[in-house]
Amino acid sequence: RENSAIQSSWMRASIVGRTDRENSAIQSSWMRASIVGRTGKSLFQCKIIRKMQPGQSLLAQPEPAGAARDGTGTLPGPGLQRVLPMNIYVLSRRRNAYSTRRFVKSARQRGHDLHVLDPLKCTLLLGTGGHQILYDSAPLVRPDLLLARVAPTCWEYGLAVVEQFEMMRVPTVNRAASIARTLDGVRSLQHLAHAGVPVAASVMVRSPTRLRQAVKKLGGMPLVIKLLKGNFVVGSLLTDSHQAAESTMEALWDLGQNILLQQYLGGEEAGEVRAFVVDGKVLSAIRRPRIPGEFRRGVRRPDDGTLAEVTPDMTRVAARAARVMGLGVAGIDLQEGPEGLVVMDVHASPGFRTVEKLSGVDAAGATLDSALRVALRRARSA
Repeated sequence: RENSAIQSSWMRASIVGRTDRENSAIQSSWMRASIVGRTGKSLFQCKIIRKMQPGQSLLAQPEPAGAARDGTGTLPGPGLQRVLPMNIYVLSRRRNAYSTRRFVKSARQRGHDLHVLDPLKCTLLLGTGGHQILYDSAPLVRPDLLLARVAPTCWEYGLAVVEQFEMMRVPTVNRAASIARTLDGVRSLQHLAHAGVPVAASVMVRSPTRLRQAVKKLGGMPLVIKLLKGNFVVGSLLTDSHQAAESTMEALWDLGQNILLQQYLGGEEAGEVRAFVVDGKVLSAIRRPRIPGEFRRGVRRPDDGTLAEVTPDMTRVAARAARVMGLGVAGIDLQEGPEGLVVMDVHASPGFRTVEKLSGVDAAGATLDSALRVALRRARSA
């Protein structure tokens, strides 16, 4: 009843970058109610309605040859030049984070509506009545597209929210199962190694009597003791003696913590390279040197790094790693091993700041375009 009352007074056309004649023709079939409610200081989208003619898809009708466009509604990717406005949600704990703000700007430039949702404010309704999500106690309308940036601090709940949207048949560029796989150190290595992707030599062990054998398999000391809660750098320890490794591992085992022993690759001067992969292509790569005296990977000064050359070997390894992990968009951390590049980590939500600053690549726009292509493929197959 509330929606019916609101629709009569809140309707507006959202057609971007078209001539007046085109707007007049489109308004009759594309109308949207965009009502924003308030709960305290939070905003939520309570209803979005899009009316379409029978058989009409998310693709707009082809434009006349030579039609003038001001560029605000044009998408640069293949097959995206005539996409009608979409309603997009971004799951992000930090609305003001650089990558989140870039998503908002890129969506607006392309004529889409994008709303940032804190996953911890989402309430998941489970039962025989179907799948539903509340945001600040108000029902969320099903969006056209979901972009998920799952934070390590709340990854379990965040993945549950992503999976709930998937059950509502909402397209997403990186699915919950693929994101979960990247957050599990052992599962990541298992999938990559099984597919023939080169990874750093690693051994999972639970008995102190197997430690010497494990160290021998890894080529001796030093080695890295890695916690298996995820790929987070706070869970890595460097040890250079058998006695130190044994005492550390026994203490962690007593706490019920599974661990992974991993070959230590130096390269303090060269550091590691993060390749930014979208749809199987490496758009750019950043070399990130280590801080002197700091062994942990991923610990860097803010905005530190230099542009790295994208070599054929890097493209082959990084693209294959993303494909094996089921990720349309990924950050692949690579390091030089004894026999060439090896994958150290796979990130389902790579940051955009450094890669955009150093390379000039529109990483946010490329990610959004990739997600739009997923949505269009879903619309065509429906």
